[in-house]
Amino acid sequence: MPPRRRPASGYHGVRAWPSGQFDAEIRSGDERIRLGTYDMAHEVARAYDAVAWRLGRSRRTMNFHDVFTREQAEMLAPPPPPVITREQQRRQRELEQRLLITERDEALRLEWARRFPEDVAATEAFYAQKEEEKAALKAKKKSPSFGLRTLFLAQNFTLFLLFLEQVTADTRKALFEELLWEHRELAEAHDKCQVIPEASIDALKEQLATAQREKDELSRQHQEELNALKTSYQELKSQLIQLGLDHAKALKAAEVTAAAKLDEALENACNATVVLRAELEEMTKARKGAEEKAARLEEGHKECDQLILQTDTLALRLFPDSQRYAVKKVDAQRKDKGQADLTVPWTPKDHLVALNARVSHMRCIDRNLSDILM
Repeated sequence: MPPRRRPASGYHGVRAWPSGQFDAEIRSGDERIRLGTYDMAHEVARAYDAVAWRLGRSRRTMNFHDVFTREQAEMLAPPPPPVITREQQRRQRELEQRLLITERDEALRLEWARRFPEDVAATEAFYAQKEEEKAALKAKKKSPSFGLRTLFLAQNFTLFLLFLEQVTADTRKALFEELLWEHRELAEAHDKCQVIPEASIDALKEQLATAQREKDELSRQHQEELNALKTSYQELKSQLIQLGLDHAKALKAAEVTAAAKLDEALENACNATVVLRAELEEMTKARKGAEEKAARLEEGHKECDQLILQTDTLALRLFPDSQRYAVKKVDAQRKDKGQADLTVPWTPKDHLVALNARVSHMRCIDRNLSDILM
């Protein structure tokens, strides 16, 4: 196969205009897609290669063979020409749409060829047969033929004689030989034909009538089955419509019931929230009151402890002899509680025990004094 001839621009698919600009177009079946006009030939060639990659064309039809992927070709391709007028914008949109449609068609064609190779082979064989028939018809038209059958079947014998006078002797000879062979073939075919007897014609008519009756019977049965199918179809359609209506009613009723339950649940939740808030406020108030009461009790307890300490200190000043009784009472109480270390400073409770011991000691002294004075 001879190498493909390059156009004047030096790139495949790129044309040069007298204005010094370049454009390109690519074929997709019987359709041509124009890719726009550029100032440089290599820019148009890059745009052509990018579209060829999109359409899945062979790399042999591309201009730059150092590009190995579609992404690389699209990256190297120049941006489309600037769109200024509305007509150019419309053309640009049409170009993009045609490219997308062509890309999709090419992808579908490749997928079909991959999934059904036998159909592709049958299609190619069909078109090859058509091409052969066209070539044979063209060769037959080019070959010298005078249309003998057409001339022989013509009713105007004078024109046929004028035609015979115009042809040469050799052509006449070939013409009569061909007529003779055709006559011989017709005679042989006539000899092979047999006369159809009348009885055979009647039998054929009877068979034809029987076939017509069977055809009518089949048509009637087919019409009855078709009517039955139409009736069943109408019944099924009515049932389907009724089921759809029932479903819509049930769905609407379910939606109403669900909405009512949801409203009731929301109302109950709101009421419960109100009750819980009230209880929480009451509990908060009660807790606050308890904390205040506990604070007051704590203050009273501190005051009581201070008073006990002051009273015990005053009693110690008045009755210093009662100290050993008080210490003895406090140690005894600590031992009863299991406290091992007796040197720990006294607590307010220990001072209260000590004060009780001092008071008891003072009462004993008062009783003894009373007994002595009496």
